[in-house]
Amino acid sequence: MAFLSVMYDDTPHEREYVLYLRKSKGRAGIARQRRDSLAHLKHVGGRVVAEFIDADRTAFAKVGAGPARRAEFDAMLDMLRADTRPIPLGVLAWHADRLDRAVDSAERLIEVCAAGRHPVETARSGSYQLWTPTGRKRFRYDVVDAAYEVDHMIERIEASKSEAAAEGRWLGGRRPFGYEADGVTIRPSEAAEIRR
Repeated sequence: MAFLSVMYDDTPHEREYVLYLRKSKGRAGIARQRRDSLAHLKHVGGRVVAEFIDADRTAFAKVGAGPARRAEFDAMLDMLRADTRPIPLGVLAWHADRLDRAVDSAERLIEVCAAGRHPVETARSGSYQLWTPTGRKRFRYDVVDAAYEVDHMIERIEASKSEAAAEGRWLGGRRPFGYEADGVTIRPSEAAEIRR
């Protein structure tokens, strides 16, 4: 199993949780997600017994592209499926959009949590009881909002890049050989090598 077992304290609590952390690019923000989620858990009560981190993994899936691959998310689902505690494991995350940003794959979490009565707690988007119609509705709505947010952002970025390309503006990235960091100003020493 691909999870890291973590005990944050030895105080007996009624419910144990798995903590899921995800960042699309890099690990920046993982510590903040952990800190905020643990502060929320202190408020609601419970303790974390396992932590799953998908860094450099998106939860968004383009239309027709199939679900995003997240090994730690899948491992968390496996742990939830195998749970036999008298008080079912809970799921802890920073926000619903950390858990999923695609409607189709969100159904996997709903199915597992509904079957095992695993509550979902988030520091920023509230609690979800996915075995109830209202809990599923709220979670699905939040996932739809998260998917829309990414869809709309991609639309804006693509429009901006098309506009810049049409105007001949440099779109950023690594400094091209022969040019300064702005991508436009010629660097004479390198330009001479290109001409040679």
